[in-house]
Amino acid sequence: MASRRSVEDLAWLALAPAALLLWAALSWLAPRVYGAYPDPSIVLFPEWSALTNPEPLEDTRFLLTIAAAPLYAVLVGAIGRAQPPRRRLDPAVIAVQLAVVGFAVWCVAAQRSVPQIYEDYFDPTLVPLGDLIAGAAIGAGLVAGALAWDGGRLAGVRRALGRIEAHPRWAFAAAAGLTALWLLPGVFTDSNVGVAGINPPGHIALQFEDYLAVANGRTPLADLITTYASVLPLAIGPLLPLFDSSMTFFTLLMTALSLIA
Repeated sequence: MASRRSVEDLAWLALAPAALLLWAALSWLAPRVYGAYPDPSIVLFPEWSALTNPEPLEDTRFLLTIAAAPLYAVLVGAIGRAQPPRRRLDPAVIAVQLAVVGFAVWCVAAQRSVPQIYEDYFDPTLVPLGDLIAGAAIGAGLVAGALAWDGGRLAGVRRALGRIEAHPRWAFAAAAGLTALWLLPGVFTDSNVGVAGINPPGHIALQFEDYLAVANGRTPLADLITTYASVLPLAIGPLLPLFDSSMTFFTLLMTALSLIA
């Protein structure tokens, strides 16, 4: 047990081998197991057939990728030890961190626009320059705050946070308020959704159709091919007529569910 490394050291030093294992799984394992991926059994409308391109191999790789992070965290926590990191390992850890930053920069620089509905579909939204600058500034500010946390300059901040910790309801209220502000851009009304840019007029209306269909007596997966949801419209659909089946109520309700989640 004495030879076990600290969780922090292990999390960084094992990152490269874990990434190689994931790459091997995506390259070698996924093509051999994706045949087990269930194919859709429904028959699409003829008008939709041109818009559908099942990709079981890509879906299998996606599932492997999203499973890798929590599995890695569990393994690091189980194998590592709750002890301070070793100073002599700092150069190796910093080298891994620089490699991660370099890889992220390369991914951003190497990205290309994939024409979808419009030629510039991804250009202004994938990783905008403003987001990159803001992310770097926020990260630098958080690091500076962490380094100055034990100093006298942040004593007032620590006292304020101590008062919040003594009354958890204030922390909960602050979290709920900040989350609500974050979600507010998802609220659209019947009058402004048509001038809300490229995506909302098409996507919101398409998702809304499932709920309107239930409100009109249709049954998902029986006489209605659902696009984004199968069961939720059964719970929400009956409420829509109470508010004139308005898109305003629909987006408010979806935003409220996101807030609760």
